[in-house]
Amino acid sequence: MIERIAKLAVRKLSDSGVIDKTQIDVYIYGADAFVYTLVSTAGLLLTGFALRRSWESLLILFVYYANQTIGGGFHATTHLRCFAVMEFGLIMCLIILNVKIVPCIVYLLIVFSIIILFGIPIVLHPNKDYLEDQRYILKKRSRIITATHIPVAVLLAMLSSGLLMPFSLGATASAISRAVGYAMRERH
Repeated sequence: MIERIAKLAVRKLSDSGVIDKTQIDVYIYGADAFVYTLVSTAGLLLTGFALRRSWESLLILFVYYANQTIGGGFHATTHLRCFAVMEFGLIMCLIILNVKIVPCIVYLLIVFSIIILFGIPIVLHPNKDYLEDQRYILKKRSRIITATHIPVAVLLAMLSSGLLMPFSLGATASAISRAVGYAMRERH
């Protein structure tokens, strides 16, 4: 359904002369990714709202998306599988928020995440192999995003706002995704 919406939108833009007809497949791919991202993000935020963890869900998703967008990670083969994996991950994070965890474990999760994200700064999606020649720049950007985790974690710890745990879970989910994506890419 998402692909149909993307194709319809691109064809309308193509027919009106807004986009180049020779690049229609590229535009369809981009529109498909854009529509999927909007729909899946709305679904994930609704899950957080339904579980009465709106702010926590927003922070987890923000940290995850920031890392995934720049550095990549695990990529499911379909939109439905991708959403199912993200939904499962978010629900697991929200369940963990209900468990009383000592601060040193939260700090260890952040350190663990930063080490993984620095050590594996980029895992390109198979459809983005054309970015291979920009790997150095992408690694640098990914490490900059990862480096911002340190002052943000310190600030959240100092504020004692209750947001350090969801921040650490977002970073941990990012690190797990990156490590799994890397392992799967190396196997193939």
